Amino acid sequence: MTTGHAAISSPLLAEIMAARVAAFLVKEKQLQATVFEGDALLVMAGLQHNG
Repeated sequence: MTTGHAAISSPLLAEIMAARVAAFLVKEKQLQATVFEGDALLVMAGLQHNG
């Protein structure tokens, strides 16, 4: 997965994008029992709800 984004000024957007890339890698590698950690409660809640 290639990511080429210009200047992301929002910390929340940066965390969302990082979680998206991590989720893609987990799926691609078929990993099980994966733990995601982050400091954006909104992002972590979204992962738990939609995970």
